[in-house]
Amino acid sequence: TLVIFLAIITAFTFIGCKSTNQAGKKTIKAKVVQNYFFANILQAENEEFIVKSEKIFNKYFSPATTMGMKGKPTKIDFEKQAAICVVIPMTDILISLDFVELTQNEDKSLTFSYRMTWGDVQSYVMQPILIVAVDKKYLTNGVKFNRILVK
Repeated sequence: TLVIFLAIITAFTFIGCKSTNQAGKKTIKAKVVQNYFFANILQAENEEFIVKSEKIFNKYFSPATTMGMKGKPTKIDFEKQAAICVVIPMTDILISLDFVELTQNEDKSLTFSYRMTWGDVQSYVMQPILIVAVDKKYLTNGVKFNRILVK
């Protein structure tokens, strides 16, 4: 009877694990894009948007080249990729934006999750941005943004 009890518990454990496996969600490969700044002359509101062409991307962002090997802006191949972008209004509060994950839902839409961490007041202003490149083939049914706030 102990063996049967353990078999039942093991079966429920496997069934439970399978049902909580994010219900049909699939993790999508994406790459964080570095060394750009928001160059649009318009004041950004909390903007979350998708850019599918280099022409439009260059309208909003400019390269911010710095010294060293990691100082070059990340290339985006707009023939195959699009940019998922988050732009926060200029602020004197230290805010970091970090990519968490990109998942494809059962309906083929994407959920873009990112963490927004608030720090202390600074003596200068900054404009936090987050840009992530993703293969365009996944952008067939829209993107839902999931902001995770951390203070």
